[in-house]
Amino acid sequence: MNLKRLPALASLVLVSSCLAGTPAPTTPVSASPAPGGKVPSPVTAGIPLGLTTAQTEIIASGTRASALIGSSVYNDRDENIGKVEDVVIATDGSLSVAIIEVGSFLGTGNRLVAIPVQQFHQLAPRPVLPRVDRESLRKLPAFSYPEPRPATG
Repeated sequence: MNLKRLPALASLVLVSSCLAGTPAPTTPVSASPAPGGKVPSPVTAGIPLGLTTAQTEIIASGTRASALIGSSVYNDRDENIGKVEDVVIATDGSLSVAIIEVGSFLGTGNRLVAIPVQQFHQLAPRPVLPRVDRESLRKLPAFSYPEPRPATG
């Protein structure tokens, strides 16, 4: 798969999986210049904080999740097969999915299904899910959001 077609979310998965579970720094990071006048990168638990130049370039040309939400999803035959309802990233950053709303012919019986972003052919300028039709999406297990957990404290 060509990551240039999935720049934003693929990069988000890469970055979030690199940073997942990283504890916050326990000592403040100094921003004073090092010898030679360079400001050191902040480091948390021995891992540089933030993105590399290469990662920044990938993200800069990417697609925002906010731009995807509400977008129509098409297949490789240019048929509208659903709508992006949401984008969900696993708490450990290991998986990103697009939640697709799939309706019936007349818009009744809408249901949600989860599709890993890696299965999309492209996300911009519009999401394309190859070799899929509306009926095959409707046959997938329905996705439902978990019930909110009660606050503890």
